[in-house]
Amino acid sequence: MTAPRPGQPGQTRTNATCPGQIVEGTSVDETRTTEQGKVICGVRKVGRSPSSPSPSELSSLIDSFQAATDDYLRELKRRGRAENTIDKVSRELDKLKLFLLSLPRPPRSLSDVTIDLVSYFRDHEMTRERKCRGPGRLAGATVRRTVALLRGFFRYLVRRGVLLLDPAVDLAGPRRQRTLPRDVPTARQMKSLLASPDTESALGKRDLAVLELFYSSGLRNAELCALLLADLDLVARTVFVRKGKGGHERLVPIGRKAARALSSYLAVHDALAHRSHGDRLSPDRPLFLNRVGRPLNPETVRRLMARHLAKTRLQVKATPHSLRHACATHLLKGGAGIRQIQLLLGHQRLDSTQVYTRVVTTDLRRMLDRHHPRGKDGGA
Repeated sequence: MTAPRPGQPGQTRTNATCPGQIVEGTSVDETRTTEQGKVICGVRKVGRSPSSPSPSELSSLIDSFQAATDDYLRELKRRGRAENTIDKVSRELDKLKLFLLSLPRPPRSLSDVTIDLVSYFRDHEMTRERKCRGPGRLAGATVRRTVALLRGFFRYLVRRGVLLLDPAVDLAGPRRQRTLPRDVPTARQMKSLLASPDTESALGKRDLAVLELFYSSGLRNAELCALLLADLDLVARTVFVRKGKGGHERLVPIGRKAARALSSYLAVHDALAHRSHGDRLSPDRPLFLNRVGRPLNPETVRRLMARHLAKTRLQVKATPHSLRHACATHLLKGGAGIRQIQLLLGHQRLDSTQVYTRVVTTDLRRMLDRHHPRGKDGGA
């Protein structure tokens, strides 16, 4: 008996890496990657078998998964995780739920979720990321975050007694590759960027204060947007970061020029705040406001930065995070210790900070090649 050709009714050939396309009674091209990186290809017949879960069991799976997800998100909020982090966790768990439901034979319950299913989901996400990024662009960081999220979720369910066994305990992600920060502005480029805002206007004063604070203290975009007026102490020249990465707090020093820019901005801060709050100004109001008196958000800050980069015509694709890299790199070049920079940036691990030593080493190598008599081919 000859196998039905793709395209015949009921025998459409479908890519199994897009599980939502798998339908009952189809032949499916299956591509799967093992832990050792070996690609396994084949064709399998899918259809509803007698052991497939009933509609009531699927409904029970959806309800139990959603209840477990909601419980875990409440736990993350109790631990003080950032709203952005909680939103990412929610989206990833939603993707896992839809993935499980799209399988030819979905699990009947959470306890039927195995390491094979979780690994298949990880491989599916890696394939999807690579397609989105294009050839030659690794999706390691994104998949590692997904793996860490899954391990945290299932570990929590075991701890709460929802599951007896953890299906993600041995789940591994792609090997971590430390890459050098890209598009880090030089000191000369930073000087041009900081000269861009029009300090005669209220919004220009605000923009300069934002850029100076990024460059001076190495804050993350979300950390800067979350600052309250009460977190700023111009006498001590510090800002108190309440919502750092991972819910950690830290006290961060401010440079003298950044403090002057912030002092100038505070003179117009109340005028901006009145546009939104009228005469009812809260002592806990945000430090940085938009043109209508509402808090700045990270996307607005990115547009603010892009506008000033376009104005100065700098040949660098910098972002707010690039100014954090510039702060650390220029401090290291100026003689600051790696441990001091770690405390400033709020890194929990020293190896996260040590990447900047590689940036400086790369710059030194370029200087050697450019200026040393033996640095160029054909030198004396």
